Amino acid sequence: MELNDKSDSQRDLFLKLRKEFLLIHLVWHRNKNQHRGSVWWKRLNMLKRNCGQVLEILQKPSIERAGDVVKLYKLVNDFNKRQLSKTYRDFNGVIGLGQFVTLGVTLIGLLSRIYSIYKLVLGFFWTKFRDVGCLDRTISVKAEDVPAEMEEIGEEIIGTSLEATAVTVTESILPGKKVSKKKKKKSKSVIDSIFG
Repeated sequence: MELNDKSDSQRDLFLKLRKEFLLIHLVWHRNKNQHRGSVWWKRLNMLKRNCGQVLEILQKPSIERAGDVVKLYKLVNDFNKRQLSKTYRDFNGVIGLGQFVTLGVTLIGLLSRIYSIYKLVLGFFWTKFRDVGCLDRTISVKAEDVPAEMEEIGEEIIGTSLEATAVTVTESILPGKKVSKKKKKKSKSVIDSIFG
C-alpha cells in the first residue's frame, strides 16, 4: 500500500510540473519571434529546458537507478541555488520596463509555482537523495526557507504603481495653478472621422 501512495504522489508531482511546463512552452512559443533578443529570454529558455529534463525523470514509474536520482537532485538543486535569483531578477525586469507587465507577472507566477514544485520534489525524494549520497552538503527543504526576493514580489509591484500615481497627482495639482475641469475639444481630422 505504501508503494502505491508513493507512486501516486510522484504522479501528482509529475502532473503539476507538466501543467506548468505546458504554460511555459505556450509563453515561449507565442513570444519567441518578438522577444528572443531580450535579456530575459535566455532565462526562459533555461527554465523551459530544466523543467523538461525534470519531467523526463519524473515520468518514469519508479526512480530507482542511482544515476536518475543524482541527475534529478542536480537539476532541482542547481536551479534553486544558481538560477532562481537570476531568473527572478530578469523576469522582474520585464515588469520594471512597463511595456509587457502582464507577460512579466505571468513569468514570475510560473517561476514561483515551479519553485514550490521543486521544493516538493526535494522533500518527496529526500530519502533517495540521502541514500545515494547527494545530501552531504544539503539545503533544507522547510517551507520557511523562502528566499527574500520571492517574499517581496507583491510589494515591489504595488510600490511602483503607488509611486507612479503619487507623482502624477502632485504634478497635476501645483500650488498657484488652477485646475480646470473643462475638457478641451480635440480638433478632428480626416482620419478621426474615418475611425470614429
